[in-house]
Amino acid sequence: MSTRLNRFLAQSGFGSRRACEQLVTDGRVSINGKVVTDLSTQVEEGDQVKVGSRLARNEAAARSLTAMLNKPKGFLCTADDPEGRRTIYDLLPSDWPRVFYVGRLDVDSEGLLIVTNDGALAQRLTHPSYKLPKTYEVTLDREFDFSTADKLRKGVLIEGKKARVEEIHSLGGSSVKVVLMQGIKRQIRLMFLYLGYKVRRLMRTEIGTLKLDRLPSGQWKMLTEKDIAKHLSPTKQARPPELKPVRSFLKKPFGKVEGGNYNKPDRPERPERSSSADRPERPERRVFGSASPSSSYKKPGTRTPVGKASSGTYRARPSPKGETKGGFRSGPKSSASKTSSYKASYKGGSARRTSRY
Repeated sequence: MSTRLNRFLAQSGFGSRRACEQLVTDGRVSINGKVVTDLSTQVEEGDQVKVGSRLARNEAAARSLTAMLNKPKGFLCTADDPEGRRTIYDLLPSDWPRVFYVGRLDVDSEGLLIVTNDGALAQRLTHPSYKLPKTYEVTLDREFDFSTADKLRKGVLIEGKKARVEEIHSLGGSSVKVVLMQGIKRQIRLMFLYLGYKVRRLMRTEIGTLKLDRLPSGQWKMLTEKDIAKHLSPTKQARPPELKPVRSFLKKPFGKVEGGNYNKPDRPERPERSSSADRPERPERRVFGSASPSSSYKKPGTRTPVGKASSGTYRARPSPKGETKGGFRSGPKSSASKTSSYKASYKGGSARRTSRY
């Protein structure tokens, strides 16, 4: 029976499937002595798979192992430290198959840690689409001011990411209990530092509903499939918000719905319009400056002699200081250098007055 390469490596304890895919693309995996970089490669029974010089054994893949560990302060979550410092693998039996940790704790933190060689389980526990609460007990350098707790609940920006807490409760004195859904590196320490606090002690006490209880520091405990199903089952993937039907955005229909059609009420009939004979006769409209009705109106652009209308003679209003002369007002000229003349002409059925300086 063939198995996809990344799944085979994850079951052998080389990390999550995503981490194993990175090993393949980096050219660190070989099958029967030949380096492979194709993620779709299948592993057949009897194939010899190596990661670097380390053999991925089928026996290890068949043996599923999951345990909880109470990590002490001062131990690193890494398989190999170039400086020779102590790691969590120094606390585990040497005859175990290769396991990897789920939910990293930094060297100064302590508490509950999950180790497993089940890549599928690690993927479920760490994938961001699932919500698995993690509970911490935090001791600060002074008593926490809960008037600033809303800032932690709403979220603060740390290292370019928005970090927030789900819950925060007082444990008395300078200790608080914090519940997280996220997994940002050094999240709790940086969030409290943002508010001006220093973390003296950080201990993880719960993952999901799995509690550390009285497990001594540096000790481990095997977890059965029943324990995993009961305590480490992530909540279901959050559904996207349901879209409301289009009809709910429309106005309420008129009347009842029958067969999918709306029976709108009939509009009241409009009253009959009165006949033209009953309407009062509209008076004839005269154009300013014209001596005849609008029936003698000429199209715009037709030139008419100054002082003349289409029928009759246009007479400008007599000037109070002089007589009219050919449609122009005459009178004594101003002593100023600026002179004004008013010309009245019929154009488009109206008189126009122009000023020229």
